[in-house]
Amino acid sequence: MRDLLIAAGADPVLRAYCTIGDLDWWRSIHADPAHIHHAPLWFVDGALAGFIWPNDNNADLLVHPAHREIEAVMLAWVEAHLAAADAAGEMTVTTWAMTQDTLRTRQLEALGYIRTATHLIFHTADLTRPIPAPDLPPGFMLRSFRGEPEIEARVDVHRSAFHPSRMTVEKHRRAMASPTYRQTLDLLVIAPDGAPAACCIVWYDAVNRFGVFEPVGTHQDYRRLGLAKAVLQHGMRLLQELGATSAHVYAAGGNAASTALYPAAGFVVSDLNDQWRKVCKR
Repeated sequence: MRDLLIAAGADPVLRAYCTIGDLDWWRSIHADPAHIHHAPLWFVDGALAGFIWPNDNNADLLVHPAHREIEAVMLAWVEAHLAAADAAGEMTVTTWAMTQDTLRTRQLEALGYIRTATHLIFHTADLTRPIPAPDLPPGFMLRSFRGEPEIEARVDVHRSAFHPSRMTVEKHRRAMASPTYRQTLDLLVIAPDGAPAACCIVWYDAVNRFGVFEPVGTHQDYRRLGLAKAVLQHGMRLLQELGATSAHVYAAGGNAASTALYPAAGFVVSDLNDQWRKVCKR
């Protein structure tokens, strides 16, 4: 799976669906640690050509750039195995497509899928340019997470930032054990009293030389102080030291705070990831 995602990561459109870091994060935070074993796989000439990350009646289609032709078969599997009744009693499935991925959007339209209003906003930052030094309020500091001795505080800041949250110490331990995770890129803003006030994890694809920020959040007691912007800038500067040339982060469509934050930190909108829905025959 990692090899497929690294191959897809070379394509600036396909990388937006899932990176090696995203996969590690999804695995870590899922309620079932073995959920990845439920992902259906497709092979071409003995090599993995595509797989699906299933989530209730939603499917994330992850395909090797050399084998886009299998997507119709993958969507047929989705409709046969994941369709579930919605509030109106209709059997539906959902999936995602980048606006710029015309191959997939045309395929979805041909198969009877309808674009919904739900979307994610994909941001990109150019790391070949200078990144401003973070500007923190007096008494605050930036540093990397120190591991097990402060893991409960690390989880607490995440839970406050994303309240209500299902994050647990065990889930963060899973993230720490994943192959893409680097503790030096698990970043915190520390308040004057020593408590974590903001956090993010940066996942680095060294082959394709880009990083992904997921998640990024600020404790409810420390919002509107510029802490999230500071931790993003710090992360981008660390990525530059590793040789990265770009960074990415998602915002949920309609989330005013994040859609304002990321441009302020130096990101630009590069695409939208739209949800598509189909009503399936019973």
